[in-house]
Amino acid sequence: MRKELRALGRKFPAWLLALALTVSGVGAAVGTVLAPKIGGEIPVTVSQALLIDEDVAIPVGLSSTSPSPISRWIGTVEDGGTAFTFGMEACNGDHVRFYVYLENKSAQDLVGRVKLSDVPKGITIDISSYGSGDISSVTRVGRYEWLFKVSGSCGAGDDDGLYIDVALADNMKPGFYKIKGFIEPVNY
Repeated sequence: MRKELRALGRKFPAWLLALALTVSGVGAAVGTVLAPKIGGEIPVTVSQALLIDEDVAIPVGLSSTSPSPISRWIGTVEDGGTAFTFGMEACNGDHVRFYVYLENKSAQDLVGRVKLSDVPKGITIDISSYGSGDISSVTRVGRYEWLFKVSGSCGAGDDDGLYIDVALADNMKPGFYKIKGFIEPVNY
């Protein structure tokens, strides 16, 4: 007994149609297995390694080596640890030194950058390093921009950071002035 099936208006033996369907199904499976790519996603988050060290009691503050005595000041760090604000009550001609503790969360040495903005006319600023030597080679590269080297051993809770010297001109107008500071690693 031969079974025949109709397809496309013709009669075919059943075994031939079964073979064709099997081969086409296997071919589709083989095509999927031998495809030249595999799809997928790997989410990667990269965080900034150079941060203001918040493991110290006062990460931004008035230095004990400040040339002018200032009794009213405040230092704050923004939530991400990459920006700071320092406020003080000063007089014309004052020269104030404050500090910012830094931390390198990477084990690798890196180059950091400090950028200051909104510096009013009549204020002179200079930056230098202090501590055990994990921060070095502070170099001014713009009017209010400095580069510096940070070793991979500049860790949390140690005494490495930057001095920021602020000098007010003798003829500076009284008023409220705000200087913003940002710290970031330099990408090559």
